[in-house]
Amino acid sequence: MLPSTSPSAPAVALPSSRRAYALLLALLLVSLLTAFITEGTYDSGDSINHYLYARYAFQHPINFLESWSKPLVVELMAVPAQAGLRGVMVLQCLLVAASAWFAYGAARALRLPWPWLAILFCYASPITSAFNFRG
Repeated sequence: MLPSTSPSAPAVALPSSRRAYALLLALLLVSLLTAFITEGTYDSGDSINHYLYARYAFQHPINFLESWSKPLVVELMAVPAQAGLRGVMVLQCLLVAASAWFAYGAARALRLPWPWLAILFCYASPITSAFNFRG
């Protein structure tokens, strides 16, 4: 049964976001730690190719426009790629954290029962782990 939306009905209080902040911070730290202790990448094909396009984009500006390199990817990764493959991994860890935070915000806006689970689900998906540690 749907809750009443009349003006006299009490507003449903959203749960505290402390749990969400703590969960996001913990998972971000775990992903950053994993990025620094892994020996390689998840994928040794395209990930290295995209990393190299980004790494040398400032020396070869055509890399910013090369369709095979995915120009938006090169634009996002060009500065972190100057720090090496680990710099790109850190960027991707931060992008996953941002995605998880936006998913949490969407779950709160939809007033789902446990919106903090959106963060957990973002990190628990297999493809997130794969992309998190690619170049």
